[in-house]
Amino acid sequence: MKKQFIIIIVVILFISIGLSGCVEEQKKNLEGIGLQLTTDPLRDEDPFLIRNSNGLYMCVWCSNRSGNGDIWYSSSFDMSNWSNPVQLTSNLSDDWYPSLIQDSNNEYWMAWVSWRKYNYDIWCANSKDGINWSEPIQITMNISNDWAPHIIQDASGIYWIVFSSGRSGNNDIWYINSADGKNWSNPIQFTTDLAEDNCPSLIQDSKGTYWIVWHSNLQGEYDIYYSNSTDGITWSHPILLTNQKSVDMYPFIYQDSNSAYWITWTSDRSDIQGDIWYSTSYNGRSWSSPTQFTTSTSKDYTPKIAEGYSDDMLWITWVSDRSGNLDIWYSQIR
Repeated sequence: MKKQFIIIIVVILFISIGLSGCVEEQKKNLEGIGLQLTTDPLRDEDPFLIRNSNGLYMCVWCSNRSGNGDIWYSSSFDMSNWSNPVQLTSNLSDDWYPSLIQDSNNEYWMAWVSWRKYNYDIWCANSKDGINWSEPIQITMNISNDWAPHIIQDASGIYWIVFSSGRSGNNDIWYINSADGKNWSNPIQFTTDLAEDNCPSLIQDSKGTYWIVWHSNLQGEYDIYYSNSTDGITWSHPILLTNQKSVDMYPFIYQDSNSAYWITWTSDRSDIQGDIWYSTSYNGRSWSSPTQFTTSTSKDYTPKIAEGYSDDMLWITWVSDRSGNLDIWYSQIR
């Protein structure tokens, strides 16, 4: 009996060590290396990932697999087994750069850019289940191109979309807001310099302060800038986050459950093709030194962060051509 007991203990220890090793190896394989979400031979870009109130991960992206640019969708509960991609838009014009939220009423809202009026404008639709969507409505109308929308809902229930536009003569950052997601304010110009300002990202933090990040070539090379506001009207002077002799673009800002701010972006400082980098802060003033996340010799760009299963976990999605064509990749970043 004693001998059998010892054997059982040894077996349990062996299994425990094996499982622990598997978990650590899986984490090692995820962090910075990534898992491939899409495998279509055509072009998949601009992913946006959220975790809904039921714990379902929902990813939207744009793809030309249907013959032109359209928005596609896939979901997963475990970030491992994904549903078959579903086509959300089917217009003959190109639809690109989707942004997705679930609001306080558990409805989904998606904003994107479309060429369906013969220049790029911002369009929006909503859904109760993330599959069946309302008829898209056009919410910006200008002869210049509007690009890269990011939609949020603030604590008071107001919807905001920040985007870039050439309507002022060069690309600047603009924003609009709405109480119901259907009737939107006139666009408000946020940046007014003569540089090219593009690809903004917006959050409202846990204290009610708004934060915008974007990239700009104000100093020659593209760098990441940010600004904040307590009311969404009066904004701080833009602050330079990156200041390297490199190209830093496509920023995304996120605040985690521990109130830490994260800014991710693409940089060519380590590889001319571009890698994913990030910096963190607990006060929005003092930022950590930039940390390199991906090290592939392929293109890695447009990173975006989403919450994890627990407070100490975060996920990140991006675009990469490491498989031979542009696909959506994802990984655990913390």
